[in-house]
Amino acid sequence: MRFLPFGPEHASSALVLGRPGVLRKAFDSDKPPRVRVASPQPFQSPLPGAVTQEGRPDLLVLPLHAALALTPGTASSASALVVITSVADAPMADHHRDHLWNTLGLPVFEQLTGWDGTVIARECEAHDGLHVAQGVAIAEIRDGEFLLTQLSVEEPVMGARTGLAAGLNTSLCACGRDTPRLQHLTALPVKVMRAAA
Repeated sequence: MRFLPFGPEHASSALVLGRPGVLRKAFDSDKPPRVRVASPQPFQSPLPGAVTQEGRPDLLVLPLHAALALTPGTASSASALVVITSVADAPMADHHRDHLWNTLGLPVFEQLTGWDGTVIARECEAHDGLHVAQGVAIAEIRDGEFLLTQLSVEEPVMGARTGLAAGLNTSLCACGRDTPRLQHLTALPVKVMRAAA
């Protein structure tokens, strides 16, 4: 498994406390949550069977901006690409996924991080949404907007607005898991965010 470092332009790489207008989030109150650096989290592979002879997954794990910068042949030894996105940035869109497949020829799996860098939702091999990490995050949808209660922050804000539109599927996934799945994540238009604030 290969991890490339997050660059300073990726919101998840920076401490967010005190950044004005940070993370495109609008809260019902003016007090932003206190964010701490995420505790180390074991990586969960979207492909449990994809292991090398050394017994570890052979996955390329990158933030979205770095994955989109890859060129043909640069990920030839990897069996899959795990793209790390954040509620602080725009989520991976279908055209991103198409571009990565056409450029690299690798299956693409998204893992969504919260404000502190903790993975809060993961895409499985069924590619039918992102499974919300139980005990780490609570997802709800209100008026089409994804509201997040992130349990890994010091003072969780219940139902914090993310500025992302999404659907929440609670049916059994084809992979066999029954955890809720975020589907069709997209950024809400700015005018919708202002009207709701």
